[in-house]
Amino acid sequence: MKINSTARYVSLALQALNEDILPEISSQKAKESLSLVRMALTEVLKREGPAIDQLIETINTGRQLYSQIAEALGDVEPPGDSGPIDYAAGFDPLAEIYARLSQDLDLLLARLSPRTDPQVESLMRTAAEWEVDYMLATQNSEVEPVNKFNCGDQKSSKENQPQKLNKEYLQAFLAIGGKRV
Repeated sequence: MKINSTARYVSLALQALNEDILPEISSQKAKESLSLVRMALTEVLKREGPAIDQLIETINTGRQLYSQIAEALGDVEPPGDSGPIDYAAGFDPLAEIYARLSQDLDLLLARLSPRTDPQVESLMRTAAEWEVDYMLATQNSEVEPVNKFNCGDQKSSKENQPQKLNKEYLQAFLAIGGKRV
């Protein structure tokens, strides 16, 4: 028996919301609530795919920025989580690494901001850009929905799509002993 992925379940829930539930809703408040649910499920789906890669890239960039700021301050210690990233760990552990790195950067930036060095302005701007980088990068990233009629790990093909029940289809179905045409 195959165990379905989280991405598949979330994708199917989104598809049901869009195709089955949304057309039945007439209340504006319910439509707005459904929009929030869809947004949350889409974010969860992104976290199963493109958001993880973007978060890893953002963490690596943040670590480089930390080193640059520390060097400008004359510090030699690396950020708290400077070890290798476990790419298989999933989104939540990566989000924790990002949060700690963000706090560490904030502490360094607080020490850096009173300085009048020409490099300070550039580092402060780079830090501000880094802070919003992940959100901007994932905001418009696309996620590929899983079709109800495929397993998510195979391309949709005609044989995986539902067939309209018509006379020819029924005759062909009966003629080949119940096998799908």
